[in-house]
Amino acid sequence: MLIFSGFVRERGGRLRAKPQTGFGQAALVSYVPRAWGQYRGGSQQSGLAFEDASGTLRFIPNVPCDGTPQVALELRRPPANSSSGN
Repeated sequence: MLIFSGFVRERGGRLRAKPQTGFGQAALVSYVPRAWGQYRGGSQQSGLAFEDASGTLRFIPNVPCDGTPQVALELRRPPANSSSGN
């Protein structure tokens, strides 16, 4: 305590604290294109999953800071074919 009070006296009592990030402030911001559709869930193994209007699923295991994530796996549904029953 004596060391700290001596430091304050030497500095003229002008110690200032810098603002700290608190709860609710993201440390990382990443952007996902709207075309990727709705968020469908995530897991530690597969990453985040998004499904677009055509049923295509995209999995993103790693999220970069200030950028667009790269898709690691994309599962596409083929167009409906009346003769094959799909």
